[in-house]
Amino acid sequence: MKNEELIKARAVIRPLRHAPLDFINLARVGNEGDPVRQAVLTLLNSYEFMATGLREGAFDEQTYRRMYAVNALRDWAFLFPFIQILQERVGPTVYREFAMLIERWKEHPLD
Repeated sequence: MKNEELIKARAVIRPLRHAPLDFINLARVGNEGDPVRQAVLTLLNSYEFMATGLREGAFDEQTYRRMYAVNALRDWAFLFPFIQILQERVGPTVYREFAMLIERWKEHPLD
């Protein structure tokens, strides 16, 4: 994924944090072309990639934690309803790496 795509995705999502978002409609089959849905998936996929790399030891977790923990925890809290819907429809492994990372970071907050 290119940095540009992630920057654009964040720009789409950022103003939505304070508005009620219809996650059920967003996750609906047939709504794959929705730009908000695409932005959400881009962001979640980047976190899943990061979480997998951290678990496999490809990235230094302390560095990533200092750089991304605040945003990752905030994005998880905001997007969790969407993730739950996808897990119900697709299966419980959707964004599981990201979920495990969030739980680990919640258990051991930054100093």
